[in-house]
Amino acid sequence: MKRAIFFIAIITVLIAGVTLTGCRRVLITGEDGQLTTKEYSFTGFTVVDVGSAFKVTITPSEAYRVKITAGETIFKNIRVVQAGNTLRIGTEGFYFPLGERTLLAEITMPELLGLDLSGASKGTARGFKTSRDFKADISGASTLDAEMETGRFDMEVSGASEIVARVKSASAAIEQSGASTLNLDMETGSFVHELSGASEASGTLKASNIAIDVTGASEVRLTGSVGNLVLTGSGASEINLAGFNIKDADINLSGATHAAIDITGKLNVTLSGASELKYGGNPTLGERIDISGGSKLEKR
Repeated sequence: MKRAIFFIAIITVLIAGVTLTGCRRVLITGEDGQLTTKEYSFTGFTVVDVGSAFKVTITPSEAYRVKITAGETIFKNIRVVQAGNTLRIGTEGFYFPLGERTLLAEITMPELLGLDLSGASKGTARGFKTSRDFKADISGASTLDAEMETGRFDMEVSGASEIVARVKSASAAIEQSGASTLNLDMETGSFVHELSGASEASGTLKASNIAIDVTGASEVRLTGSVGNLVLTGSGASEINLAGFNIKDADINLSGATHAAIDITGKLNVTLSGASELKYGGNPTLGERIDISGGSKLEKR
């Protein structure tokens, strides 16, 4: 099912490129020619926007450097431009990567504050450290491998995209949709996480407080620790926080959603629509224990 969704996402990205009005569309096929590397003289950018199935590597350096490697006949369709603080890399028109094609971007820069990947692009961004906020938008069956320290960390992931993120931040918010996948290793303050459309999240998380909203048959599997947890689940979602050290929790599950937690403090619960919560530990049951519609609250 996930593979089918991934394929549909790629086709959707490609069709969108064709149906946009007012743009000249170019189908790049045939021989690409000898691999060629070109360097571009851009400076002062803090945001990188990459599309068109490029593979991009972004590393920290005091010096700005932008290198593109591709077949020599492809360069006439490659566009590398800077607009304000944003470096944009992609191809002009509609690029359909028939067979194995090389579209590589290597970027060095002092500070990375924003990253957009689209159109089945693949990105790596590691080693950045800043006290300023970072924002990313990953869409269209793209992938990202990120390792960084930031102020606030914001990320939107959609369209069957896949993320591996190792992050230390002051606070964080992540929104997943469209069968996206997230593997997380994070230490942060306040953390907000929304999942929908059969998305999946797993990994390790340490935070002061967490608010998680899981809908549309999505899945969450996390370990780690948190002071306070607010958890909302619906639409036959699966949430496994067993082994996650939780102090206090406020949980609302509906629509045949299942969840498991470990808790030591106070537990408030609303369960409806054949939902189920299994808990470990010896919590104090709070003022709100509302169970209806064939739902179950069970101690593991």
